[in-house]
This record gives sequence, C-alpha cells and structure tokens, in this order.
Amino acid sequence: MTELPENIFTDIDSETEKNYFNVYPNPTSGIVNIEYVSNDNEAVSVKLFNAFGSLVYENNMEKNQPLSLDLNTLNLSTGIYYLNMLAGEKRVNQKINFVK
Repeated sequence: MTELPENIFTDIDSETEKNYFNVYPNPTSGIVNIEYVSNDNEAVSVKLFNAFGSLVYENNMEKNQPLSLDLNTLNLSTGIYYLNMLAGEKRVNQKINFVK
C-alpha cells in the first residue's frame, strides 16, 4: 500500500514553483501555525474542515500578503481535520490531527 505524503500539492509544477507552505505542529493540542508565501499575485483562501466535511474555519487573504496564521484549536474536538488552501490555480491539502 502506498502512503500519501503529509503535504499534497495539486496543480503545481514542483520543479518551477517558488511557493512555501508549512503547517506545524502536527499533531497539535492548541495552536497550529499556517505559513504560506507565494511569488504570485494571488489572493489565498484557507478553509478547515472536520472529518465529516463540515467547514469549521475560513479565512481569505488579499493579494500580495504573506499568509501567517496562528489558528487556535482549543475550541475544536479531538480528531482529524483537513486544511484546504487555494491560491489561484494552486491547491494545497493538509491533514491535521488535533489531540487534547
């Protein structure tokens, strides 16, 4: 069985792309840090979904802004969540494990 990598980039040519994406710590029991820097002039949409597919967090950033979020997860239940980031045609999906 093939394991998927922690960060799954879609619609991105990894040889030429100059974007930076990082989510830490993972797993987390409190604050999760989300960083995204792009050389492109694109707005960034950040969404967090629980394991049932319900949207639990959303943030839209304007063009030309580096994205650096400290997402407080203390009000969320323990479990698996899915972070979805969209910047133009680029999409990043990240699984995050919240533990208490």
